[in-house]
Amino acid sequence: MKKSSVTPASQRGAVLFISLIMLLVMTLLGVSGLKGTTIEEKMAGNLLDSIHALQAAEAALREGESQLTAVTVPNVSTTPWLSEANETSEGSPIYTTTGNLTSSSSSADLTTTMSTLPNQPSYLVEILPPVTNRAQGPIGFNEQNTTSSFYRITAYSEGKTDKAIAIVQSIYQR
Repeated sequence: MKKSSVTPASQRGAVLFISLIMLLVMTLLGVSGLKGTTIEEKMAGNLLDSIHALQAAEAALREGESQLTAVTVPNVSTTPWLSEANETSEGSPIYTTTGNLTSSSSSADLTTTMSTLPNQPSYLVEILPPVTNRAQGPIGFNEQNTTSSFYRITAYSEGKTDKAIAIVQSIYQR
């Protein structure tokens, strides 16, 4: 039987050094993979939060529209969520209310509460100037003009955090 000619004094530890380098590389790959996963999880959470805010604002918008489908529209002076919008010379609207959608004095909260949200969505309904539609008919036909009432409904909502905000708006003809 032959003995190996390698003695412990002649070994330099190359295998140990290479295995430590490999372990370091695998650790760095694992840590970078965890960072990517954490970022993706935050992105998914933010997307979910913005979806909650948008859905709540849509619910507030639909409730504002349903208030206008009533047989009679509430009086402007006694209803805090209803105001008149005046048109300026440039055509951009200015509002007669001094509040905003986040204050309860000039907007209405939803009648059904959304328990998943810390702040309930709100909406504001504005009466726009009436529009007269000219009826188009044949020459000599007695034309009748009709006047339509338009309302601008603006809804505001926050998500589960105050970082996700959704504001939606619609024009409602009555």
